[in-house]
Amino acid sequence: MSEGAGGATGTATTTTASQSQPQTKRQRQNAQRREALKEAKREREAQQQAALATHKRELDRARIVEQVAPTSKRTGSRFDSLG
Repeated sequence: MSEGAGGATGTATTTTASQSQPQTKRQRQNAQRREALKEAKREREAQQQAALATHKRELDRARIVEQVAPTSKRTGSRFDSLG
């Protein structure tokens, strides 16, 4: 949440500066760079959320399979190897 607050403050400063005078080439480049970084971050977060959702589904499937499977996977007793 602090990122949103920081972004809002930066946006307000940019807005007031752009109203009083036109942006310089450097300011326009920096603004484009910031927007590109924000977009990349949004894409990265969306990919991360998708990967997390996939992982959770896989865990749920594994948990369900374990619940459905027989409770005892061992076929013999622990003394079988003593022979």
